[in-house]
Amino acid sequence: MFVALLPDARSLAQLAPFATVDPTQLHLTLAFLGRGLGADEVRRARAVVRALAVARAPLTARVTGGGVFSGAVEDVHYAAVHGPALGPLRGELVRALADVGIAVDTTFAFTPHVTLGKVPHGATWTRPTPPPVTLVFRALL
Repeated sequence: MFVALLPDARSLAQLAPFATVDPTQLHLTLAFLGRGLGADEVRRARAVVRALAVARAPLTARVTGGGVFSGAVEDVHYAAVHGPALGPLRGELVRALADVGIAVDTTFAFTPHVTLGKVPHGATWTRPTPPPVTLVFRALL
């Protein structure tokens, strides 16, 4: 389970030409909560997300380039995203989840991005890097 910001329709349209994933699946992950959460944990996490969504949406950020997370099996290509509210929002989310007994997976550092697609490790990515565009996130999932 994860908590993510969902881009609005215009932002999706701006990113779609650069992605190989279904545009309706484009998102910015704020926190990965792991697999196997129980029903009560999911209920508590959703309550935290609802409260933050009301207080924080909409949120704007900017695509600042592209990048790749290189893995042993596949490489993940992404649009790098910068927005002054992203770090504080993630921090607030992590604290609020901890307050209700839910830990965030910290295996990887928080790198604000939108995954555009995946290819087998070492394969060539054929899509261009998205230009600097402003994204609007209207929903927190």
